Amino acid sequence: MNKLFMVAMAAALFAASGCSKDPVVGDLPPAPTAKIYLPTYNYKTGETITFASQSKDATSLLWNFGDPKPTTSTLQNPTFKYNTLGFYRVSLKAVNETNVNNTDYVTIIIGKRYVDSIVVENFPLNDSTGAAWDNDGTGPDLSLKIRPATAAGGGISTDFYASNAIFQNASPNGTTYTFKPNSFEFVRGSWIFQFIDDDAGTPVQMKLFNIDPASRAYSTNPLILTDRRGWRVLVYTDLQ
Repeated sequence: MNKLFMVAMAAALFAASGCSKDPVVGDLPPAPTAKIYLPTYNYKTGETITFASQSKDATSLLWNFGDPKPTTSTLQNPTFKYNTLGFYRVSLKAVNETNVNNTDYVTIIIGKRYVDSIVVENFPLNDSTGAAWDNDGTGPDLSLKIRPATAAGGGISTDFYASNAIFQNASPNGTTYTFKPNSFEFVRGSWIFQFIDDDAGTPVQMKLFNIDPASRAYSTNPLILTDRRGWRVLVYTDLQ
């Protein structure tokens, strides 16, 4: 009987000591969330950029500015200058008191951005009502016009930066369609990319994208424009 009692006591003590070593989940600090904020993602060479951390539940921060060195900082809102044209991948690592970490990434564009080419990789066979683009069964005569959203006019307008090509009877059959627009600076702000079925008669709008090339979502090269209906468009840019 005494032996059974002693074994039971030993097991209870072992279990208690084991439990005391395991942290209670409710006592753990929340995992950190890293977040970088910038008002724009396109800057001039030599321009002072103030990076802001909107991270949560972090006790320390580590910035990496993506330059060749690379330069780092532990400040919450550091400043930095880039003196060479390019696309720079910036990271912010947020760490909490138990060394759990989370990292956010953004791409910074340094230099004036110019559109080089626009490649249509795919578009839907039918319009939003389900009807074919052309009643005769041929594909649309695909054209593209571009303008700043703040320009005068609207709809299908000759005020657009017109592309130099119209692809007749275009079809989303694996063929890509490349537009080479007249050279223009892709400045910060809202831009409209309007794809049109330019067959004889009244042109019909196929798709309109409204984008800001200096926003976080479009700070890549190429910019990628997509929608749920199957559009996929790549916009390649050069820096000057």
